[in-house]
Amino acid sequence: MTNDLATSHEATASEQHHPPGITDRMLVYRAMDACSGSPCVGDMHLGVRVPQDIQPDGAGFVEPGLGGMSVTPNDPWDLPRHRRPPSLYGTGKRPVWEYSIAHLPSSLVLRLESVTHGLVEPGARMGITVYRSSLGSTAPDWRKIHE
Repeated sequence: MTNDLATSHEATASEQHHPPGITDRMLVYRAMDACSGSPCVGDMHLGVRVPQDIQPDGAGFVEPGLGGMSVTPNDPWDLPRHRRPPSLYGTGKRPVWEYSIAHLPSSLVLRLESVTHGLVEPGARMGITVYRSSLGSTAPDWRKIHE
């Protein structure tokens, strides 16, 4: 018997920083307004709301595992109907954007809560301003796929 199965499950060096089940080939989706060819950066776009999405501690720091920016992994059809635009048979008013986890900076991590929902969270304890800036830095790597 060959080791094909074992080899196919081995992570590449760039994928070893991801939690189990997440690879650089994974895509995530989010509905956001467009600003100059990229998603807008802000609480309801490429960002988070405090305290609804993430709650900084008393010193203004956020940590992994305690919330973050919502995304839908693998399939834009799994976005809630009110987030999908009419081109995806939804009622949403914002375009849908696609992002490859391969571009995720080391300051951020993806945590899957279910097969249809994930959170882009801080990769380590950091100030909320740094976290928001890290999310905003991903803007050039998002690709608009549906309007």
